[in-house]
Amino acid sequence: MHKSSMLRMQWFKENFLQGLEENQVVIVLDVGSQCVPGQADTYKVYFDEPQFQYIGLDMAEGYNVDIAVRNAYRWDEVPDDFCDVLISGQAFEHIEFPWFIVSEIARVLKPSGMVCIIAPSTAVLHRYPVHCQNYFSDGLIALAKYAGLEVIHASTNLAPEGADDEWYSRFQDSMIVARKPQNWKKDYFSQSNYKYEPTDMKKLATDLIPIHQQVRLDSICTVDINGDIRCIGDMLAANCFRTIFVIDSEKYLHGTITMGDFFRKAINAVTISELINTSFKKIDVCAPERDNYPRIREIAHRIFLDVQSIREIPILSSGKLIGSIKKS
Repeated sequence: MHKSSMLRMQWFKENFLQGLEENQVVIVLDVGSQCVPGQADTYKVYFDEPQFQYIGLDMAEGYNVDIAVRNAYRWDEVPDDFCDVLISGQAFEHIEFPWFIVSEIARVLKPSGMVCIIAPSTAVLHRYPVHCQNYFSDGLIALAKYAGLEVIHASTNLAPEGADDEWYSRFQDSMIVARKPQNWKKDYFSQSNYKYEPTDMKKLATDLIPIHQQVRLDSICTVDINGDIRCIGDMLAANCFRTIFVIDSEKYLHGTITMGDFFRKAINAVTISELINTSFKKIDVCAPERDNYPRIREIAHRIFLDVQSIREIPILSSGKLIGSIKKS
């Protein structure tokens, strides 16, 4: 199970299952639970606690499988209203007729039971034993509608604010969280009476955001005010700083500028004169030597003391962002 999928299941548990853990043993059924070759982890690690009873279900015997169903689309081995929580990850892309599976999911869930389904939207072909489709949020929502489940979260390649880049993998996972209504009935979906209503995807994202909205403080090298140097990655994000503060040897000026424009110029290594001659008239720049940190820190100290609101000072060299000094 890849890391981004594991993080999403952990987030589901922490945000939707807290109330279910009180004064009862929560039965968790994992559909498509078999651990295949090359798979290091399973969702079982999140439910290996006394308040949970984890049960793995798959269409074949294998590691991490407790129930092997004889018919993939009719689970005679599992009674109605069996589990409190049903989870499934990286399985739906391998299912030929997913509408039958989601109907079985709704049947075996207890009323008010929770379901979490995670599936890739951009996975390359990998057949276990088949690979039929990848999913976006709308596809998983449609399956939930077909089974009469109430969707309370849906997202594709989103993450909580402040999440690290492991959430945003090449698989670009989609996920839904849904609930079985108390008045659920079999054969809920009616072709003749169905009326499409556009989904409010922003509302269903429940505060998860895409990577370009994450506020990053990444650069080639960050120099803390005490002089410690730590490398923290590449210059990838356009939202690193709400306000840019650029210093020279004697003076400084500060002002808010457009992040995308500034970083596009900096990353493209424009010359100093080109940077000065843009519409950002309040920028003073120089080309500090990368090893001249004591002098740069001294200047930074003066700026931090003079302007209390400044928390971070980016440093440019020959028009390129090379690092920053953070207020301790």
